[in-house]
Amino acid sequence: MKKYLSILLISVMIVSFVGCGKDGEEVSTEGEQSYQSSFKQVDIVPENVSDFQLSNDRIWFLSGEESFIGSMAIDGSDLKEINLSKDDSIAYNIFDIASDESITVGGINNETNIFTLVKLNKDGTEEFRTEFENDIRYMSSDGENNIYLTEEDKVIVLNPQGEKLFDLPAERPRISADSQGNIWVSTFGDSGYEFKSIDVNNKDYGKEKIVSEEDFRNIVKGNDIYSFFIISSDIVRGYNSNTNKFEDIFSFSDVDIVGNYVKLFASLEEDKFICLTKKGKDVEVANILKGEKGTEKTTLTLASFVLMPHIEERIVEFNRTNLDYRIEVLDYSKYNTPDDYSAGETKLNTDIVAGNTPDIIELGKTPLEVYTNKGLLEDLNKFLQSDETISKDDLVLGAFNALSTEDGLYRLSPHFSVTTLYGKESKIGDKTSWNLEGLQKFLDSNEDIVQPFINMPPSQILNSLTMYTMDQFVDAESGECSFDSPEFITLLELVKKFSEDGPVGYKEPNKELLENKGLLATMYMGTAKHFAKADNELNGDLKIIGFPTEEGSGSVADFQFSFGIFSDSKHKDGAWQFLRTLLEEDYQDNIAEFETPVLLSSYNKMLDKAEIIEEQKEEYNKIINAVTKTSSYDGTLMGIISEEANAFFEGERSAEEVAEAIQSRARIYISEKR
Repeated sequence: MKKYLSILLISVMIVSFVGCGKDGEEVSTEGEQSYQSSFKQVDIVPENVSDFQLSNDRIWFLSGEESFIGSMAIDGSDLKEINLSKDDSIAYNIFDIASDESITVGGINNETNIFTLVKLNKDGTEEFRTEFENDIRYMSSDGENNIYLTEEDKVIVLNPQGEKLFDLPAERPRISADSQGNIWVSTFGDSGYEFKSIDVNNKDYGKEKIVSEEDFRNIVKGNDIYSFFIISSDIVRGYNSNTNKFEDIFSFSDVDIVGNYVKLFASLEEDKFICLTKKGKDVEVANILKGEKGTEKTTLTLASFVLMPHIEERIVEFNRTNLDYRIEVLDYSKYNTPDDYSAGETKLNTDIVAGNTPDIIELGKTPLEVYTNKGLLEDLNKFLQSDETISKDDLVLGAFNALSTEDGLYRLSPHFSVTTLYGKESKIGDKTSWNLEGLQKFLDSNEDIVQPFINMPPSQILNSLTMYTMDQFVDAESGECSFDSPEFITLLELVKKFSEDGPVGYKEPNKELLENKGLLATMYMGTAKHFAKADNELNGDLKIIGFPTEEGSGSVADFQFSFGIFSDSKHKDGAWQFLRTLLEEDYQDNIAEFETPVLLSSYNKMLDKAEIIEEQKEEYNKIINAVTKTSSYDGTLMGIISEEANAFFEGERSAEEVAEAIQSRARIYISEKR
């Protein structure tokens, strides 16, 4: 199967419990079989290559930019090249190697915007070329060297000479040959993903239809046991025609491979596979085969709902290098259903109550304040205090304060961003923060400005102001809320007054501020470059004021994900060994390319590379180090607020009545959640 679209960054992690007992205790593994990997770095593959195929015991790849088809031995040696036509108008991006070693390659003609397909014999001599009005997404060939192509809504079948035989309707099809040379098509149907073979003689689909509810990104050639394999970001499943079922083969994380970097997966024979991963210019070939388990490490379990590829990479690196521990990921998102997207959270909480507590948790989808109030999480300060190389003083002050609570540090995140409100200093003045009353006075004094909040339609003003000021209305520790307070009533009235004529279409915030068409805009500061860009575009008149707050800074730290250690873990030291890898300088330096690192030394390097003037650097540091809180988004609570507030905005109820209704419902919800 040839994949044209970018790989979806969806992490579907599966756990194998072979070799560990309850709570990660080691058990005997003598005589047990498991998949093991051996790895080899490859340095002969061009960086711009993205499409790979295994054929005739060689790994083939397309370099569209350099216009050649390359191949190498499975061990990454013996590079060979077949040059393509130097037609600069065709951007080659998809190819297939048939069983007779003929090559079919295609791409968009940039001059005509028509897809051009070219077939070469094994020596590189052109046999034919043909054109298609629509984009071709996947390509494969069967045992008779017929060519199969997919468009958005159909499969096209050509004979080896390029003559069209027929086409079949299909919704978002993907294709692959099986070990017998038959072509299988995956489509999306009413009952999930459907897999059907193509009967060339009858010019139709075969009678067998296989259905799977499991999501996947690739369908690849099978072997003597499995007709074909389907690949998700982490799990490999094979369809066994004898049992008529999909069977789990292994997960990439089990064999120390980052699933999201996999560009080629193929079966060499039963229980023997090859996998090629690519990240930038780094290419690695893994040989995977089943063998007797070696010395077992202590297993650490990590509960999550989604993992970013660079976190998967840290887990794989930890598993490959740590002598005592390895991590297995418990993916609780797999319990979610279309009818219940919170089923995974329910399952996790059920496991915790039952005593099946993981060692580590990714806290992106979990109620942090509930876990800390119940004493479920370990205070990480004790690890920082005893660690020989990393201490609290090595972290960015604002990040550390935002991650911490009054009682301790219960989570750690490798990077963060800051969300804030900003405007022109010539308008706002020299104040460094304000409360809701101060914001309202500022808006009242500038009533001539048509658009107070740039690019914030009415539906978003309340959500944004509430989300970033939630700590004023909900006490996370006590569980008390105060949505019937004068401050929240003021917020409701403010939003209604300044949301009647919302903006139409996106406006460039800094341009609107310069021309006095708007007062305030929301800034997402991923790195110092965002701050410097806004300041430069406003001619040095930038003022970071933050969201309304009764005390401290109104700028809010956003942590895309964070990790904690469960208090019930029997392997807390091992869990900390993993968490501290998130603070290693090389990793933190790489993070600085797209987010603000939490390690102070990497943060300072980021500032040096940002090429900002000293005055901007000083101001940015003040903003970052003044941060003390993080955003808190609770979908259910925000739904209650939005639902009840509509009655006030529509003039059906007073602000006081709506505030009382929100308070009543919110109190019940928060009480039940705790």
